[in-house]
Amino acid sequence: MEAGSRPLSGDLFLFVSRNRTLAKVMVWDGSGLCIYAKRLEVGRFACLWGSSASGELSLSSSELQLFFEGSSLVGRMPLSPPPIARENLLCEARI
Repeated sequence: MEAGSRPLSGDLFLFVSRNRTLAKVMVWDGSGLCIYAKRLEVGRFACLWGSSASGELSLSSSELQLFFEGSSLVGRMPLSPPPIARENLLCEARI
């Protein structure tokens, strides 16, 4: 958790073990902190952080659900294709 983050804000905080077989989510439900945990018997959770040094990222509720279901595509697939470079075009438009 970052020093500036607030656990009582209602945000979810995801903690994953080093070997990525255990994941915990901490959330404030209005009356207290709840911790939900999932331990994998086989396989590992997806590596979301890559080489990120900060260890902090944002996930949508759909991405968090995919993460807990074991999808390896969480946070890795861009929503739109990269822009097409002019040199990659087969023909040029003539005016």
